[in-house]
Amino acid sequence: WKIIDTNELINAMQELGFIVVLANIALPATYYAQLPANFEYRPRLSTLSSRNFASLMSLHSFANGKVKNNCWGDAVTILSTPSGQPYFFNFHEVTPKGNDFGEKYLGNTTVLGTAGSGKTVLLTFLQSQLRKFADESTFNSNATKKELTTVYFDKDRGAEAHIRAMGGKYLTLENGKPTGFNPFMCEPTSENLSFLMSLMKLLVTRNGEILSAIEEERLYNAVKSVMALPIELRAYGISRMLEHLPEGISREEKENSLARRLKAWANGGAYGWVFDNPTDELKFEGYTDFGFDGSEFLDNKDTCAPLTFYLLHRVIKLLDGRRLALFLDEFWKWLKDPIFEDFVYNKFKVIRKEDGFVVPATQSPDEVLKSPIARAVIEQSATIILLPNPKATKKDYVDGLHFSQKEFEIVKSLDPDSRTFLVKKGHDSALAKLDLGNLGKNLKVLSTSKDNVPILHNVLAEFGEDPDKWLPVYKQRCI
Repeated sequence: WKIIDTNELINAMQELGFIVVLANIALPATYYAQLPANFEYRPRLSTLSSRNFASLMSLHSFANGKVKNNCWGDAVTILSTPSGQPYFFNFHEVTPKGNDFGEKYLGNTTVLGTAGSGKTVLLTFLQSQLRKFADESTFNSNATKKELTTVYFDKDRGAEAHIRAMGGKYLTLENGKPTGFNPFMCEPTSENLSFLMSLMKLLVTRNGEILSAIEEERLYNAVKSVMALPIELRAYGISRMLEHLPEGISREEKENSLARRLKAWANGGAYGWVFDNPTDELKFEGYTDFGFDGSEFLDNKDTCAPLTFYLLHRVIKLLDGRRLALFLDEFWKWLKDPIFEDFVYNKFKVIRKEDGFVVPATQSPDEVLKSPIARAVIEQSATIILLPNPKATKKDYVDGLHFSQKEFEIVKSLDPDSRTFLVKKGHDSALAKLDLGNLGKNLKVLSTSKDNVPILHNVLAEFGEDPDKWLPVYKQRCI
């Protein structure tokens, strides 16, 4: 080692901003003083003013979430920040230093991201992380019902493999195929009678008809008559309804009678597959996770409204003291239905009081902005996740959704392959990362592509619905 080498090293270090001093005395002490716990051996000591110390010390940091004492207990999951620090993610609002456990704060979380940005993987990952909150030990001791239910309103079956792999129930609603729904298989309470009346009115007025007072009375009496039967005799409830509705006498009465309009929804009619079934297979009991695929019926103007009305009625009934999380993938599609739009607008504001929250997600901010409740969705969200969108426009993000210019620039500049996204909670924002690339074919479980849907169904037909049997085979065959 030569002096010239030392000078080159000093110059290189100084170019990097370091102050380097050549030591030529007390060399052993100088060397060993660099090691931890050997500070007393330092031969060169210098004092540091409080002003200099304040300039050196960073007394601020990026938002990193909250680890414990959240509304449901511990953080939902740990994400990574670009600097490698942990980010403790929560759906609910948090008070940084307070104990929020048991509080019913707002938990709605909106997710915006383009196709291929990892939106479905993020949603299903977060859904799976919620499962720990089904354990009774995570509930407050005075909780009335120590259960968790997650309901995923899916599009194009993207979450099907994931929900089935968790042992959940997944229903695919296809045009022309019996749904397995029979609304009359419920208790004859005044609330259920009112719901059935509203549903029947929806069926017989789908073309804009207006019911007279006499027609409403006849319809209600028919509903009561069917509900007065023992539950085993309420199979094909709509067909039973026809037994109590007169056809009419004149030709005009027959052509526009309640019976004629309702007949289309009875077994054998054009829409008999929707509700006129022998039993009701929509049973939430015994499942923590539930999924509905609405790909087909969402585009069917005749069946969309009544099916949505029924599904939402059943989901709302789950707000009985349990913890409830609703995931709405491509929710702008669901918002096209006025009934669903009304549900989101009303429940978005009050679902927190019943220990639930909604997670709407979409890849089309411009479509969301077409809905009159778009502003309410954003305002009533405790958390907003913005995934990368190189095609983001100021019109949508800043003018429409009222994000800041800086947030818009971050979303637009992020690489979709980076698996990094912006998490916004109130006035705080943080970049977080969820890179599950090392999971290999397990990713095909978290997000089911259209190519893998038929493979999944073939495996299920061959091995049944037990995840221990079909899941290993699916991971071998998926592409």
